[in-house]
Amino acid sequence: MSSAITLPKPAPIGSWADAVDSETNAREKTITECRIDPLTGKKVVVTQILKIITERIPKTIAERRKWKKFGKCINAGNKPEPGVTMMGEEVELEFVRTALGEQKHDDDGDAIKNIDKGQVTARCHNCKTSGHWSKDCPFKNVSDEKFDDVRPSTKGSLAGGKYIPPQRNLERMGIGERRSDEFTVRVTNLPEDYTNLDDVLRNMFSSVGKIDRFFLAKDKNTNLNKGFAFITYSNKHDAEKAITKFNKFPFESLIINVEFAKSGRD
Repeated sequence: MSSAITLPKPAPIGSWADAVDSETNAREKTITECRIDPLTGKKVVVTQILKIITERIPKTIAERRKWKKFGKCINAGNKPEPGVTMMGEEVELEFVRTALGEQKHDDDGDAIKNIDKGQVTARCHNCKTSGHWSKDCPFKNVSDEKFDDVRPSTKGSLAGGKYIPPQRNLERMGIGERRSDEFTVRVTNLPEDYTNLDDVLRNMFSSVGKIDRFFLAKDKNTNLNKGFAFITYSNKHDAEKAITKFNKFPFESLIINVEFAKSGRD
């Protein structure tokens, strides 16, 4: 034979304003004191309302507060001492370099680059190269005759009766290798079991510029992707566009990272 269980009814809340007041009053303590006013000699009633705050602190801090004080603080109470303990200076982190590895400058050049919310690439009219404006050109004080000697020749030349292609001249001066390092981007965090990944990456990164070289690392035994690739562009402007467009780009269930490849000399 089963018996019914009767639960006690909860106490009526009534007005929500009264409930808030009762909860607030539970955290407050009222102290009433009668004293004589020294100026008038009359009895006055002083009422103090103290707010009780419960604070949870680690055990180490609680034990440290029980230490016996000495020196000038020997007669001080348990309250915080502003002359002894103070807040440290707030230091904010500032990222001074962009994803392209270049240092940020808060100058008028940033306003020029953001015209109509489009990305403008600095190009010098003096040395005909990108990466800086004409006013910042390192060769702006060099005359045209001397500038022709400083600027590497891109024409073929004859040495000992033999024709030397322009690319060989650049390689002898160390410019060909440096160009490959400067215009190569490294793509990481790629999926390992994705089929035809090389074709997909070629289509993606060729949308921003001409690709000179493409290398996708694969395992020799399993033929699976190792998760990174190297892509070389014809110029630095296209490489920067690839980093701006595809860095932190969602690919399948991953977020790929695109940055300039570090040379072996670094």
